[in-house]
Amino acid sequence: MNWTIDTLEYAVSVGDLTNVVTTVHWSLLKEQEGRSAMLCGAKALALPEGDFVPWEDLTADMVTEWLLNALGEERLAQIEAEID
Repeated sequence: MNWTIDTLEYAVSVGDLTNVVTTVHWSLLKEQEGRSAMLCGAKALALPEGDFVPWEDLTADMVTEWLLNALGEERLAQIEAEID
């Protein structure tokens, strides 16, 4: 399965922080035996606590990790069951 970060929504300003990611729009592609399936969704993120990563330093891997953590194990299991 291949997770892709499609779009990020952000708040221009939250307290002293700027360009704070608020929502991740994602897609998940599964290819198997010549067939493919895709799911898309969006997940709101909690406001950052502790270390803040500036917008220009964000990476797809970092945001994917945030997304997977925000979705949680139960929702990830549901998504995987849906795409199977």
